[in-house]
Amino acid sequence: MSPEHSRVCSKYVRVPYRDKGRSPSGWDCWGLIYYLSRNYFGHNVPSYLDCYESAQAEDSVTRAIRINSKDWRNVDAEQEVPGDVVILKLAGHPIHAGLVVEPGWMLHCMEGRGTVRECYLSNAWRNRIEGIFRWKS
Repeated sequence: MSPEHSRVCSKYVRVPYRDKGRSPSGWDCWGLIYYLSRNYFGHNVPSYLDCYESAQAEDSVTRAIRINSKDWRNVDAEQEVPGDVVILKLAGHPIHAGLVVEPGWMLHCMEGRGTVRECYLSNAWRNRIEGIFRWKS
């Protein structure tokens, strides 16, 4: 991991979960991506707050990306780079997202856990991957 990505991880690990949050005082999974994409990767990603009622709404994150698909491109497995977005299934629905901080590793935020760094290729996550997406700059 590059020193910059390592600093990003350590600085934001343990930021608390907050439904519809979009700042380091608390965020949902997309809020973390929104903030870090804009502030560390130079990607002007939308907040998507208008696309769902709650961070728990079924398929909300994936629906937002699909609605705005002209802004995203699918990334083939093993081609991801820091700043890409991993869409993950929870309870069978693609409703969660993490930010790639290095290939195989993501920073993500969940209710009850806050922001954590985890391997998305681990047993807990690899079969939940819906897709990996890259913002079209």
